Amino acid sequence: MIERVMVFIDGANLFHGCREYEPGYRINYNKLVDELVGDRKL
Repeated sequence: MIERVMVFIDGANLFHGCREYEPGYRINYNKLVDELVGDRKL
């Protein structure tokens, strides 16, 4: 059976968290989603 997954990203929270971690940090959302999904179906 195929596993399915949905990804919801709280963009504001992620942005501000990354900004506190390292100013100017850029997020590659495609890579992030690929890592979260893995071999499951999006």
